Amino acid sequence: MGFSPEELMQCLGRLPQARRYVVAFSGGLDSGVLVHALRDPRIRLGLPLLAVHVDHGLSPDSADWAAHCASFCAARNIALERVRLELRCDDGASVEACAREARYAALAERMLPGDVVLTAHHRDDQVETILGHLLRGCGLPGVGGMPFRRALERAPGVDLWRPCLDFSREGLQAVRHGARLPHREDATNASLVPRRNQLRHRVLPALRESLDPELDARLLRWARGARAGLARLGGTVEALLDTVPVSPPHAIVPAAVARTAAEHAALAAELLRRLWRRTGPHGTRAELSRVHHRGWLELLRGHGRGALLTFPGGVTVERAGGTIVWIGCGDAPGSIPAPLELGPG
Repeated sequence: MGFSPEELMQCLGRLPQARRYVVAFSGGLDSGVLVHALRDPRIRLGLPLLAVHVDHGLSPDSADWAAHCASFCAARNIALERVRLELRCDDGASVEACAREARYAALAERMLPGDVVLTAHHRDDQVETILGHLLRGCGLPGVGGMPFRRALERAPGVDLWRPCLDFSREGLQAVRHGARLPHREDATNASLVPRRNQLRHRVLPALRESLDPELDARLLRWARGARAGLARLGGTVEALLDTVPVSPPHAIVPAAVARTAAEHAALAAELLRRLWRRTGPHGTRAELSRVHHRGWLELLRGHGRGALLTFPGGVTVERAGGTIVWIGCGDAPGSIPAPLELGPG
């Protein structure tokens, strides 16, 4: 799909009533087109607009990027806030993932209830995300790709929206050329070291040419089906969670819930994801690995009785009879109420 202010306005029409719109503005082509379009006279936001530029401290040209963003926003009478980070990554962690987590955390710190954060992720980004998750063996949430809307973690009452997901990179480029928008090109986009860039420059073009020119459309349909399945699964999981005593960072999963979740790997995985979001250590967006999910499923099924799982942030999970006890960081098993239900393992 191409891109026009009218089409963007249709997407923005799906947004809830907001206090203000906050655009995550890198200074690149995609976010530049979004910022420019939001100031188009045909789009009547009727709300304050703020652009936030996050400098991760990774580029020697970061001052030039910040100056470009300031000039771009000043020319359009848009308020700009610059955030400079000192990135610290754990050993072996992906720099890209670490930067992404730090960027969203920085945004969350500056938001107020009622704000809506807008990012410029587009359809090509979505295709790359879906294929990357498939190759990693992700479950339904991964195959479903990036949602159009989600809550911004650690920012109560704040949503993150991706209004450009239906638009192609080519469509955004056409707008940039037509409006003669200044932009900077990130030199790392051409590197084949990051996994996403390999997908973009090598894997996807080869698959489209040799196997299926309609690959993108098929992946997007697959993702829609996965999101629909996840929504149905989510309803089941929420019903189960209604019976789980949760007092962050602690939780006790009754034996009946454990038995139900153990019957289906997808159900167990979604229960774990939602418990993690509700009780995980404050200040971490660490993802649980396949090893964590596998250990969780084994624990639900009663295998490895007495085993203790360790999650990021020092969270531990153990089985007591048929009940799963979720123990918050730094707490001993005796520091939370003993499980009331000790059914058969």
